[in-house]
Amino acid sequence: MAVLPKWYGRADPLNPARQADTRFIDARTMNDRLRTIYPDAEILRVSTSTEVEGDFEAGAVKPDVRLQLIQSSDLETVVGTEDGALVAYDPGRGIYILADPDMMNTFGLARAENAVFATRLVNYLRSSENEPILMDATLHGFARSENLLKMLFSVPYIGATLVALASALLLGWAAIVRFGPPAREARAIALGKQALADNTAGLVTMARREMKMAPGYAGLIRRRLARALGLPRSIPDAQLTEMFDRMGPAEDGGKTFSELERALTGQAANREDLAQRARDLHQWRKAIIRRTMHERG
Repeated sequence: MAVLPKWYGRADPLNPARQADTRFIDARTMNDRLRTIYPDAEILRVSTSTEVEGDFEAGAVKPDVRLQLIQSSDLETVVGTEDGALVAYDPGRGIYILADPDMMNTFGLARAENAVFATRLVNYLRSSENEPILMDATLHGFARSENLLKMLFSVPYIGATLVALASALLLGWAAIVRFGPPAREARAIALGKQALADNTAGLVTMARREMKMAPGYAGLIRRRLARALGLPRSIPDAQLTEMFDRMGPAEDGGKTFSELERALTGQAANREDLAQRARDLHQWRKAIIRRTMHERG
């Protein structure tokens, strides 16, 4: 069965699957196209109050605005009115024609009368109750394509396609970032003095013994400064402290060695505070050495 068109419209910009506005297709346009097949065919649009009757109990129908009918000497009326056929049969081609699509379209089936008519029409066309019903919607653009590329971007393959594309992009990005030969894996435990110092510092931090190492660090600074200044090793620590205090602070308004030592060995607020005090003592030692070398020069 072929269903003739009746409406045309424009797509709803908010929902392209729907039409925002519909109008009648010009009857003259339809007549011109139909007459290429049926030379005397004519499309009629009559009042919706017109009753239809025919080879099966059609019942009442409720098309939208007007009922569309077809007239042609080549067609036999199955259901219709005095003006024309709502359902016609072409004996030469063996096909049925439904003149008004409102009997079977989504809008028309919302009315119970049209749904009843559509059911009776389908049952009339079937040769048996078990005969299947096939809807050919290819003229409306719902054609099934065997194109492999289109199939990859259609449900249910679109998910796998997107995953494959994302994986390819990630592999490409990884290849661009890692240009050249792959880097060798570093040793789990590095060699050298720096690595030994870093590992020792890490163990001290894990054991939380920074506070207890402050006096030892102050003594280390005292001995290193004495060695840098060429002082005898036999000088006691107390005498070295007095000598360093006489050298004064590293800069105007700064602290002496004994003040920095007491600050380092005293109670610190936290690790950062202790580290800052140690840095102050270290900077004092470097400044004293620079000043001494400058005076000697």
